[in-house]
Amino acid sequence: MLIFGFVLLASSVCTDFAISKSHPCSLEVFQEQSADLIEDLCLEEYNDSDCRPFLEHFSRSDLPDGFSLTDEDDSVQRPESLDLRFLVEQDKHKGKEYIMPAAYVNWISPFAKLSRNNTKGYLLIWENSIEVMCRIFQFDSNKIDLLGKKLRFRYKIKNLLPRTKYQVKVYSMPPPKNLEESQKKSTFMSINITSGSAITAFTDPASWAPSLSTRVLKEGVLEVRIGQSPPHYNLTQFKVTLIKLSYDERDSAKEIIYETPPNSQDSQGLVTFANLDNGVYIILIRVIDPFDKQDGKCLCWITGANGKQCNDCGSIVSNLIKVIVEVPGKWIPPWSTQVLKEGAIQVKIGHSPPHYNLTQFKVMLVKRSYDVHNAFKEIIYKAPPGSQKPEGLVSFTNLEDDEYKIKIEVIDPFDTQDGKCLCWITGTNGQQCNSCGRVVSDWIKVTVADPGEWTPPWSTRVLKEGAIEVTIGHSPPRFNLTQFNVYLLRRSLYENSAFKTISYTQPPGSQKPEGLVSFTNLDNDEYKVVIQVIDPFRSEVGKCLCWIRRRNGERCNSCGSVVSDWIEVSVDEWDKKTRSHSTELTNSSKSQPSKRFPGVSTVLKAIHRRWHKLPKATHQSRHSI
Repeated sequence: MLIFGFVLLASSVCTDFAISKSHPCSLEVFQEQSADLIEDLCLEEYNDSDCRPFLEHFSRSDLPDGFSLTDEDDSVQRPESLDLRFLVEQDKHKGKEYIMPAAYVNWISPFAKLSRNNTKGYLLIWENSIEVMCRIFQFDSNKIDLLGKKLRFRYKIKNLLPRTKYQVKVYSMPPPKNLEESQKKSTFMSINITSGSAITAFTDPASWAPSLSTRVLKEGVLEVRIGQSPPHYNLTQFKVTLIKLSYDERDSAKEIIYETPPNSQDSQGLVTFANLDNGVYIILIRVIDPFDKQDGKCLCWITGANGKQCNDCGSIVSNLIKVIVEVPGKWIPPWSTQVLKEGAIQVKIGHSPPHYNLTQFKVMLVKRSYDVHNAFKEIIYKAPPGSQKPEGLVSFTNLEDDEYKIKIEVIDPFDTQDGKCLCWITGTNGQQCNSCGRVVSDWIKVTVADPGEWTPPWSTRVLKEGAIEVTIGHSPPRFNLTQFNVYLLRRSLYENSAFKTISYTQPPGSQKPEGLVSFTNLDNDEYKVVIQVIDPFRSEVGKCLCWIRRRNGERCNSCGSVVSDWIEVSVDEWDKKTRSHSTELTNSSKSQPSKRFPGVSTVLKAIHRRWHKLPKATHQSRHSI
């Protein structure tokens, strides 16, 4: 009957929250390292009745009217981190005071500045096996300077149902565009908790049990956070038991005794279990009574018919916890391949977690008609120092019609010399060196396109001093397409007019697979790169290099073009003051004023038409491990 009352109390609070469409935002906002509250960034808060329809399908049309998004609003990165701090709240219900479990949810804004700038709010969800609760927080999008900073957010969840298992999630807004995408862990941060008991205030300490949360770290570490007892109970000692659900092992349980530090003002404690193996675990926490009923003394007592009497202390059990150990010696890079019609394979390689420091990769191309065991071509890729990008790109160009296989090997620069290595695993005697991870693709079929369908492989790189380097892959020799116009568009100016243009010509007889052009002395803004292949015979009737095959034979076609996404350039103030106005150095390239190339909008329209008429690749595969 008592527990039923607690459920009614918690439910009544949730019902009260859902009455209005929106109300002033109760989300607390701070700069990352500051305790000073930031006012007026969060404008509105939408409650359960307004966000539950959206959660059913993740359709943006189901968002509250005040939080409308369009298909042009791209999703932003998930929060950089999420943690939770337990509280105990006193509340009154029908004249009685209760102690209820509660929690502060804390998170940090996304890692990338561009994502922070584009963040319009957050979606918070806490759900159990019975119901889903949610909040949508709407920000003032005009405060772009403030949004671009690292911010810390805190929201108080009051009156959690007692002894209930919850999952807490936080999405950055705009969220994913559909339900399928929203289920991917890369789109949100989450944490699992088990709420503690709820009891009548100032009575029956033996009935109290702490809240707990768990977090699994990839290197085989499990963090357990323990909610502290109400101060007047003075229950400060806990036995934390880790149980592995594998009965064929002798050491299936580990124990840690945790004691709250004297005079601690913290609302929770932390214990850590390290060097865990792959497996499924549970956490059991028991409150310890230091008197243990000796001489009739105890801290854990209940009220019986004859008054206070000693009793066993409370305990709490977690959800099942799955541990997947990821140490450097077991890490495998996520990757994908894409075949381009011009006879090229692009390989994207996911960068390692920063603490692994695995930055070098050997990328090998195996050709079926050449040798199915040995590399036909090989590229060593190194992640740029300090790069914040999640992946890198390498390209194999000038390929013939054949089948190919990609092999990627992580390189350990120490290679176990003098016992040193980056690729280590945890063994019975501690850390030991291991071979680094490697992946192998299936056979990939390459069919080379006609010259009129060829588009150059390319990549861009932003330099800190305000420059964009554009790498342009050379065409297969038989195409003889050696001339390119490279346009730079600037978002703050008219988007379909070239801000800068460079004409690039492949040096005669060059054996290099690619060329490089650079746009320098750029200001803070977003830019787009357009590369247009040039046919030298374009003004002569009946002659062309960009031809395609049709039923009636070969006919001339417009040459290929490619367009990048918008690229953010952020220049430090120091770089602005000190950088020299150097000329743009390229191989056989010269920057020209935009007025000499008025047709970039025509180029963009042509690209748009071709984009829908022609398939972009003959083969595409994606692998994420």
